[in-house]
Amino acid sequence: MPTNRARGSSAGADTPPKVVFNVDTAEREGDVPDPFLFIAGGRQIIMKDAAECDWRDLNAAIRSGDDYFFLSIVLEEEDYDHFTKISFPAWKMQQLTSKYRRHYNLPAPEAPGGQLASRR
Repeated sequence: MPTNRARGSSAGADTPPKVVFNVDTAEREGDVPDPFLFIAGGRQIIMKDAAECDWRDLNAAIRSGDDYFFLSIVLEEEDYDHFTKISFPAWKMQQLTSKYRRHYNLPAPEAPGGQLASRR
């Protein structure tokens, strides 16, 4: 149990701080969006729910703008392996990631355009 108290707390020195939120026992609130399902290379693929991805990995992937990194976070390994072997134009990848971000209300990547074209 941490012993640090919030600055400016009016509680006595021996009074432990009140827990405001417990990450360990928290449950998801609100409506859960439908799965994001798409077809690529003749195969149906479901991208992971963004809210269920590890927050550090998802934020790093969004900030990087690297499509490969992003896909490694939101696809299961078998789907990632299948998808990254398919050849298609970059505009389709941009549409796919844009629709996924809108579906789960995610911000656009900070790096312009992603990095798919640079991975030859």
